[in-house]
Amino acid sequence: ASATRTERVHQNRGNRRTIGRAQTQHEEPKLTSLIFSDWEAAGYTTAASGNIVFLSLVCLLQYVIYLLRVGRIQKQAETFQDELSQLESALNLVQKDRSLTRFENRVLREFITQPECDKALAMLLRRFAPHADNGFAVFAKVQGATLTIVQSRGLTPVSCRRLSIDEKVLGELRQRRNMVLEGSTLLSTSLWTNLAGDDRAKVRQVVLLAVGPRNTLEGVLMTTSLFPAGVDQREQIELAERMMLSLGYRLQDKHAFDSQQLQLKCTNEMLQLRAIADREFNSPLRMIEEFMRQFTEKLGADHSALFLSATSSAAPLKPLTRSGKPFPPGIHEQMLVQQQILAETGLAVQNAMNLSPLDLEPLGITSLVSAALVIPLIQPQGSIGVICFTRERSQAFSGEQVHLATWGGEFLASTILRALSQAVVERKARLDGLTELANRGTFDEQLLKEVSTARANGDKCSLLLFDLDRFKSINDTFGHRAGDLALRLAADVLQSCTATVRSGDRVLAARYGGEELAVLLPGVGIEGARRIAESIRKNVEALTISFEGKAFRITTSGGLATFPIHAATAEELVAAADAALYHAKSNGRNQIAALEMAIV
Repeated sequence: ASATRTERVHQNRGNRRTIGRAQTQHEEPKLTSLIFSDWEAAGYTTAASGNIVFLSLVCLLQYVIYLLRVGRIQKQAETFQDELSQLESALNLVQKDRSLTRFENRVLREFITQPECDKALAMLLRRFAPHADNGFAVFAKVQGATLTIVQSRGLTPVSCRRLSIDEKVLGELRQRRNMVLEGSTLLSTSLWTNLAGDDRAKVRQVVLLAVGPRNTLEGVLMTTSLFPAGVDQREQIELAERMMLSLGYRLQDKHAFDSQQLQLKCTNEMLQLRAIADREFNSPLRMIEEFMRQFTEKLGADHSALFLSATSSAAPLKPLTRSGKPFPPGIHEQMLVQQQILAETGLAVQNAMNLSPLDLEPLGITSLVSAALVIPLIQPQGSIGVICFTRERSQAFSGEQVHLATWGGEFLASTILRALSQAVVERKARLDGLTELANRGTFDEQLLKEVSTARANGDKCSLLLFDLDRFKSINDTFGHRAGDLALRLAADVLQSCTATVRSGDRVLAARYGGEELAVLLPGVGIEGARRIAESIRKNVEALTISFEGKAFRITTSGGLATFPIHAATAEELVAAADAALYHAKSNGRNQIAALEMAIV
């Protein structure tokens, strides 16, 4: 193409020179040739320009195609990057779920493999409250609207005693299964109100988690924080709910196991108590006393009293037997009054009464007794008596204990009814009717036995004889009924002051005759007997007796003798104590005396 173009250029130049030389000769033909030559050159230029335009269009088209291809590649790259980001997010989520699942499995394994439910619960609370100084976690059983704390971590004793949750909150928790209390919602609850100041400082929120089947609430776990740290709260709550499900199953298994154990224990205790009736005793009363002693221990009571209904509705109830630990000094009379109130209340009901401090308050019992269990003895003809069990601590009797006590009441009312009747007769035969101390015959019999036992064992046995000072003047001044009252109150002092003696049920207080009272102290030496005698003297002296609007005071003198220091036989022991009593009265009364000389 280039060669052709060059030839044409030279040709045109030659034509122009030829035309110039022959212009004058052949002007017309040359002009025509020139015109045709210019037209040919113009056609050539147009063709070249068309090629350039065509090439430009091709290049432009290729560039457009290139741009479209680059755009498509960039779009594919962006799509790929988005997919890669999504895959990375999904991978991170899978790894997070896997880590959370591993953590949950580890915690559940630690919880489930604990051999004891209490230890497993303690481990779980440590998870919720790893630092007790910065937070707390509490698990409590729910009975109605009452919370009973089973275990706590990081909560002060003051808050534990006062902890409560509003009934509205508990009702909502039954449905929702979890609640997060914070801000004004938390501040308006009794949970916050009853927290001690130290515990309030730990709280920014309190999470409540329900324990138990759906729509029920057997327990609630309260915590100020969830785990694991760094996880969304929704996931923490979901994990906590799964933990509560496992805890609920564990508690159900424990409850079933405990119920079986309690049933076995209760059955075993029933058999043990029933076996007492098959043993041989010197008297039916001794059998009943032993039954009540073991009965009281098995129920975990501090004191008990068995009352029989009086033949006359106007006659006061009288205890057939009392059991339990000795009364503390100075409260014997008050405890007797409270037992009397409980007995009279129990006669008016047909079922067992499990009394809390709130139940006892209307009865006027606000001290000494914080929990009581009253069991009526029912026969077809009506109530024949009542048993009162009391506790000094404010721990209510459990359902199993109430069940055992009810069975024991039925057993006493049916199986031992004849023994009770015989025991009443024997008791009346053994006791003095006025003072309810042992009578003279019972005292003489026990004295011979204890002195014989002391001689055989190389032990000691002391005897105290008391005589109310100027008792005849009391009768003459205030009347015999006033004298009887003074004698009864002095007898109560003897019972109270000897209740704590270590020889326990072998101590015997008796009415020796008239205004004379006696105390037999097996295993007690002279110094111990002197302290007991002085305690009795001081307590009698402190009595103020009110009778028909008049008040008077009494004193007593006492004689002390100890086997084998002052006597070798029971008769000599009584004689030595009587001689010491005469010495005390001769030297001014209101004092305790003992013989200075010992037997050879």
